[in-house]
Amino acid sequence: MDQERKFYKSELQDKFEARLATPNDPKLNPNEVDIVFIANTFKYIPDRINYLRNLKSKFKADGRIMIVDFKKKMTPIGPLQKNRMAQSEVEQELMDAGYKLILSDDLKLEYQYIIIAVPE
Repeated sequence: MDQERKFYKSELQDKFEARLATPNDPKLNPNEVDIVFIANTFKYIPDRINYLRNLKSKFKADGRIMIVDFKKKMTPIGPLQKNRMAQSEVEQELMDAGYKLILSDDLKLEYQYIIIAVPE
């Protein structure tokens, strides 16, 4: 068994694959993914709107993107404030890139918000 796969539930192992994307290439094929999950790194993607636009062709029908990142407020853990994005900024960039917001939640997690969107 691959070292990185041993931590996933056995029924999910064939449905989940983590890839290390680059700032200019998500390392995905067209119509390949159901969900793109970005956690605690959205701020660090250069040219985010263009990156999000390029991602749109990678989704299967009903595909979606989920972004979880630290709230832009004081928390006992997480990056410096200058390295955080407000939830509304992420929402706006998704909309500017041609996505429709499905969920935007800042209550479920104590230190992070969750945003789910679909390509339009």
